[in-house]
Amino acid sequence: MKIAITGTPGTGKTSVAERLAEQTDMEYVSINKVARKKDCIISYDEKRKSDVVDVKCLREKTGDMEDCILDGHLSHFMENDITFVLRCKPSDLRKRLEGKSWKDQKIQENVNAEITGVIEGEARNGNDEVYSIDTTNKSVDRIVEIVSKIAEEGGGEEYKDHFDWIEKGKIDLNDSNS
Repeated sequence: MKIAITGTPGTGKTSVAERLAEQTDMEYVSINKVARKKDCIISYDEKRKSDVVDVKCLREKTGDMEDCILDGHLSHFMENDITFVLRCKPSDLRKRLEGKSWKDQKIQENVNAEITGVIEGEARNGNDEVYSIDTTNKSVDRIVEIVSKIAEEGGGEEYKDHFDWIEKGKIDLNDSNS
């Protein structure tokens, strides 16, 4: 089985993916490291201070991987058996990203991506086995428990619906911290 753990930066992907790998016989795979190692980086975006990845190349390079947990905000583009999109309340996400000492522009870009559900929308495009989990007030252990149960037993219908912060009334659009 190949499991993707994806989401906006700061939602807890790496913590969850690493812990899940520790608790299973599955290999932890950082999709960003694979992109670098397998020469799937096509350029560097100076404005965003990040690598530009050839997703098609990366998909080809991960196609034969099995029994692994793919960690990264591009992992949902790979051929996965199941995808988990980690979400975080935008105001809390902002605090997490500020803790990384990122520039305001990069923080705002990622908060906006979370509000509008960019990664979840990409993940759901043509995929049936996509689950969204709000990580805001959940421990890593609780999230791993949810992911493990769904991956092993199925179910998880409460996590199958598209997650919308605005529709759920979880953010105030007038709050500059959202």
